[in-house]
Amino acid sequence: MDRTQVIRAQIDQASRLIAAGPPTDEYLRWRDRSHELLTDLVGREHPLQQAFQAAVAPFDPLDAEGMQIEGAHGMQVRIQQGAQVLRRILGDND
Repeated sequence: MDRTQVIRAQIDQASRLIAAGPPTDEYLRWRDRSHELLTDLVGREHPLQQAFQAAVAPFDPLDAEGMQIEGAHGMQVRIQQGAQVLRRILGDND
């Protein structure tokens, strides 16, 4: 799989997670995998990486444990915002 396919797979996974009302562990796996991909593609200091981190934070597992699914700070919103950043990598600006 090339990088574009891997990113698209993460975007597709985001849609599945939102539809399923994700368990926290699945959200954390998606978040961490997406973060690794972005780090490999653009580095840690790139504005897109920083935008992704802001969209899906917190990164501390203890802070993320028990996170709500819905609501302004819930997992669904974080996944949607994170997926938007991934789309920007591909040039898909919604």
